[in-house]
Amino acid sequence: MQQGRTTERAEGSRRRDARHEARARQTSVETARLVQEATGLESPERALEALEIVVGGVVRRITPTEANDFVWQLPGGLKDRWLDLRAGPDRNVTRETVALELARQLGFNVERAEFVLRGVGLALTDLVSEGELEQVRNQVPEDFREVLWS
Repeated sequence: MQQGRTTERAEGSRRRDARHEARARQTSVETARLVQEATGLESPERALEALEIVVGGVVRRITPTEANDFVWQLPGGLKDRWLDLRAGPDRNVTRETVALELARQLGFNVERAEFVLRGVGLALTDLVSEGELEQVRNQVPEDFREVLWS
């Protein structure tokens, strides 16, 4: 009888894990579409790459406590990408360095990278609460602030 309960619990746990994974995947797909629409990028994969670069820059720029709060508001399946980044604040991370990183990694010219940066910033307004964005705005330079969330 005990073995039957253990098997049932294990099966229930596997089903819960599978449902959680499916929800995380769906949330990632929805996030990719949101970013893709805001940036005009050609694929959801490219949109997630752009999101990863921009959020990574923000996380490295702000304090560790604020970075943690910011990341926890992002969709579930994506959080792990940013929770392991080096703690900030890294004052060398600027709007310009993030745009240059977008240009380098995605193969854009700087003008296109700036457009994508603004698009990701726009998408973040739908992904993160206004209160949390305000906290982040208070920790980034003015030019970064106005490009990300104007």
